[in-house]
Parts: sequence; C-alpha cells; structure tokens
Amino acid sequence: MWSTNDSHKGTWKVLPFMNQGCWVFDVCKRCPKTFQFIESLPNLLDDCLFGNAMISKISPGTVIEPHCGPTNIRHRLQMALQIPSKRCEMSLQVSDSRLEWGKEGDYFVFDDSFIHSVNFTSQPGAHPTAAEERIVLIVDLWHPELTPAEKCVLQNVYPPSSS
Repeated sequence: MWSTNDSHKGTWKVLPFMNQGCWVFDVCKRCPKTFQFIESLPNLLDDCLFGNAMISKISPGTVIEPHCGPTNIRHRLQMALQIPSKRCEMSLQVSDSRLEWGKEGDYFVFDDSFIHSVNFTSQPGAHPTAAEERIVLIVDLWHPELTPAEKCVLQNVYPPSSS
C-alpha cells in the first residue's frame, strides 16, 4: 500500500491515510490507532482538496528538493516515528531554519507554503539498514488564522478529489 514519491536522489515512500481530502479506508482499517490519532487532531484539514495525512519513509541518501505547498491555508505537522542512529545526518530545512528531530515523538508544525526540503545522508563507510530509515507522520492542519466560515468556503470551492 506504499507508494513512491518523487525524490531527486534516494528513496521516498508514503503510506496515505488521507489523500487530497479523501480518506484511504484500506490504510485506515489496517492502522486503526494511527487513524484515530489523526482524526482526533484539532484543526485537521479534512473535507478539502488540500488535506493530506500520511506516513513518510525515506532512506539515507535521500534528497527531497526544495518545494512548497500549493496554498497558505494549511500548516503541516511532521512527527518523528523512527529516527535513525547517529551514523546518519538528517535535516528538514524550512525557509532559513534548519530543523532536526532529537528523538521519536518530536514534532514540528510549519507553514507548508514556505519552501522546504529534506536532506538525509549517512556517514562515509556506513551501511544503512531498514532501522536507519527516517519515518514521520505528516498531517495537514488548517491555518490557525482561518475562521470557520472561511474553512467552509474552502471546502465548498475545493472539495476532496476522488481521483
């Protein structure tokens, strides 16, 4: 059920719980605790084309080029589920800030419309294993300054994609 995302270098896979506002029920059924956690998040961006929730897995050597989300109506939560050993260097660059996860459970929330990228390298001579993968939960949240009326308009103008 994993799909491969574009990356300049390396391997980036995602397991979508919500894709463009539509729940992926096969994944939600197989991972009920994660689904319940996602669904319980305050300000979850749902019922809208711009809402996504997924587990993201990248291996050492992966570079995710600088990119930005399509709109400033969402903030993106990234929570560390598995952090690699010290033999790897990993960072999330958001605009001019370099963010690093110290341990599993650490999280960041940032404006997805800002340019961001990921660089994940292993030390020379290291032979990475599956335990060296960086795994994070990514969930889109409504921008906190949007009013309920604005969210409703956005849900009507940009309904979930069924494709």
